[in-house]
Amino acid sequence: MQEPGYVLEYADFLCRLNDDRNVRALFERALSLLPPEESVEVWKRFAQFEQIYGDLSSMLKVEQRRKEALSRTSEDAVSSLENTLYDVVSRYNYMDLWPCSSKELDYLSRQEVH
Repeated sequence: MQEPGYVLEYADFLCRLNDDRNVRALFERALSLLPPEESVEVWKRFAQFEQIYGDLSSMLKVEQRRKEALSRTSEDAVSSLENTLYDVVSRYNYMDLWPCSSKELDYLSRQEVH
């Protein structure tokens, strides 16, 4: 549980088995044992997992927890945590098909939200 590479491979294995409950349990257990500096990739994969398989509330909870846990690490990790439009749109892609083009995505990212 203290090897991020092992945790990520095991999570992939459980995902292939469609064992969502145990994938979540694996992430929770590993993140409780890993120091924040070593948990960046595990948090990233957990957030990706929730984006794909979870609902909106579970995705937001994981994002918030990730932000809080990694806020104690370097500023680079914190800045990479910001939700981007790309993350939201990536939930709706399939293989190499995207719901909008890169130009549209760039345009949307520059729009001011009122």
